[in-house]
Amino acid sequence: MMKAFVKWMMLLCVLYAPKCFPQWVETDSGITAPVTVNALCVSGSNLFAGTNGGIFLSTNNGASWNTANTGLPFTSISTIIVNGSNLFSGSSSGDGVFLSINNGSTWSAVNNGLSNAFINSLAVSGGYLFAGTNGNGIYCTVNNGTSWNAANVGITYTIINSLAVNGSYLFAGTNANGVFLSTNNGASWNAVNTGLTNTTITSLVVSGGNLFAGTNGGGVFLSTNNGTSWSAVNAGLTNTNINSLATTISGSYLFAGTNAGVFLSTNNGASWGNAGLSGQSIQSLGISVGKVFAGIANTGLFSQPISNVLSVSGFSPALGTVGTTVTINGTGYSATPSNNTVKFNGVAATVSASTSTSLTVTVPSGASGSGTITVTVGSQTATSSTNFSVVPTISSFTPASGAVGTTVTLSGSGYDGATLSNNIVKFNGVAATVSASTSTSLTVTVPSGASGSGTITVTVGGQTATSASNFSIVPTISGFSPSSGAVGTTVTISGSGYDGTTLSNNIVKFNGVAATVSASTSTSLTVTVPSGASGSGTITVTVGGQTATSASNFSIVPTISGFSPSSGAVGTTVTISGSGY
Repeated sequence: MMKAFVKWMMLLCVLYAPKCFPQWVETDSGITAPVTVNALCVSGSNLFAGTNGGIFLSTNNGASWNTANTGLPFTSISTIIVNGSNLFSGSSSGDGVFLSINNGSTWSAVNNGLSNAFINSLAVSGGYLFAGTNGNGIYCTVNNGTSWNAANVGITYTIINSLAVNGSYLFAGTNANGVFLSTNNGASWNAVNTGLTNTTITSLVVSGGNLFAGTNGGGVFLSTNNGTSWSAVNAGLTNTNINSLATTISGSYLFAGTNAGVFLSTNNGASWGNAGLSGQSIQSLGISVGKVFAGIANTGLFSQPISNVLSVSGFSPALGTVGTTVTINGTGYSATPSNNTVKFNGVAATVSASTSTSLTVTVPSGASGSGTITVTVGSQTATSSTNFSVVPTISSFTPASGAVGTTVTLSGSGYDGATLSNNIVKFNGVAATVSASTSTSLTVTVPSGASGSGTITVTVGGQTATSASNFSIVPTISGFSPSSGAVGTTVTISGSGYDGTTLSNNIVKFNGVAATVSASTSTSLTVTVPSGASGSGTITVTVGGQTATSASNFSIVPTISGFSPSSGAVGTTVTISGSGY
């Protein structure tokens, strides 16, 4: 009997224990079933929750709730909004709009002129209150709901899921035809959908000069010009069914409630990280007194301090080599270093120290290029808004010299081991071909066009490393033409490693006698057989202290330009003039 009793008590504890998700705490004490929270609204120190069972009020930031339904039928509340001292709620079950003038203590219906009482959204713009309905478009009141008038000129789809205001701009998100804009308080509307590849709009939110649109299946879109154009901002967003959007007043945190949990962006949607409640369908989001609240379909209301929400607000330095110590600042980090997973452009790093707002990490071996830093704690992942650049290094290379075509191995760090073309290697400024790469080694070929003695550089992700010592290009002589000639004959020498820019950097000798170079490319020299050269001997070319010697000899053909005297007896001394002697 005692064992059976214990089992029953354990079962009851499981059934009635507060539901818990990592970093999120259930905060719906007093909210009675059904417990899908569809809307959240802050009015001073009061927090209101609109559910599919009416409205609940918390005066202690969600710690406990009480019903605030006096005057309301048993109705599903889809939206709540504050307008000065007035509080309005909209019913998605066909009961219209309700007004409270005493912070929710009592409510009264204000539906005169509303031909459709299925309300999806409410918005305030100056002295105008707008209601988006489920089938009859938009209605407007200028007297706090005493009377309503249709405001649909230009609206081509009349299921209005969301309304948002940005100064004098009023936006309406429809269920099929995208976003519409009014600049005259709803008197007329125009579609503003350029760039919107999904036009089923579920949520609109304004953050500073940015307008965000959540869609059903297309993720989040951003407009920075009041709807003139849109761009998708879904990097890191693994579920694109957006039910709700919310932002802090500062705009530092943008939350998206999806069919698979909450996601957070700290860079205006440029990238998203998992903020928890994974696998849950998030129907509503709200921000109140340092907390973020999330309503889960048929489950309840959960919250956590924004300071616990994982974020990367910055890091220092902005670039560094493998082994560099980097400090990452943000929120939501674990005080246990090993509980924080940090990656540089996808490569895991070692965390050596941590607090709730700071991480000390080392740029890991294998990291390369320019990319974001991600921090994962539990089920949440935060992504930096800017890139960290890994600076490559060259610790050595072998051999130290070689002709064009020689294979050279570079050792160092910060190389891209996956994509050869991301490693740009140059010999004395001339680009080489990379044939193999790891994060610490590159195999390259001395390029045609390289000459002289100079450094090797490696550029990865816009960051460049320069070798501490020079690599010497050894010139070659593959041939010359003609193979013989008198002094003054023009000779073309073919090979590699010649200086095609500065003639004087190519030193050519015929059998040890220096010649004049009149033209050069990296593979060809034009020279003149020098005065003083004679006999048969090799041609040498020296560039940057490295010398190439021809495999065959060049023969100097002697010439006789004259003699004196032109006649004489045996024994007469005759002077013969010419060259090649």
